[in-house]
Amino acid sequence: MMNTPKYNWEQLSAEYLEMSHQNNHLTLKLFCEQKGIPYNTASKKMRSVRQGAPLGSQRARKHGGYAQIIINTFGEDAYNAIANATLEDDLLVLRATLSNTLDVLTGAQEFFNSLTSWEEKKKMLEPLLSIHAALDRKIQRIESVSMTVCKLKLEDDQEYKRKMELERLSLMIKKIRNEIEFQIVTKGSGKLTPLEKICADIQSMENDGFVNCQ
Repeated sequence: MMNTPKYNWEQLSAEYLEMSHQNNHLTLKLFCEQKGIPYNTASKKMRSVRQGAPLGSQRARKHGGYAQIIINTFGEDAYNAIANATLEDDLLVLRATLSNTLDVLTGAQEFFNSLTSWEEKKKMLEPLLSIHAALDRKIQRIESVSMTVCKLKLEDDQEYKRKMELERLSLMIKKIRNEIEFQIVTKGSGKLTPLEKICADIQSMENDGFVNCQ
């Protein structure tokens, strides 16, 4: 009997997110093919990892020393909030920090413009450029996370459509199988199918069902 391989879904989820940030064309299905892991199972397991563990669950506590540091520093409620955060939550935080950076940049720019001495402006130039660089990094990060969120939603939609199509095909196959079984039973009992009965009635007419145009 073959043993089912065990996967570290948290590690695989983190690896997929990192790789997808570097390659925007990487899909979860392609990632699974590269890693040799089942796509359907990975889609469910990795989605639950991204959504975080339920509050108070033992799985949420099975983490390394960083989790204990967070609990000791900020409290267990803060840790639970972080552990259950989604990519949408990360996106909100990034946008909030972007707004704060814009406020800092506005204040720094106004202060820079108020300076009259070139020496003073020269000293202020480097911090001002650093704020601009931080702003660019935050924007790039927001774009990357936004693309990942959209990609995951698209994969979920595609998986849902695939399941619906499989269900439709299953019902169609079941219908065809029932029709075949019905034909076998009716022919075996000497009974005619509805279509065969209509044909027999037409053939029993004097003119075989044809209209005499003469």
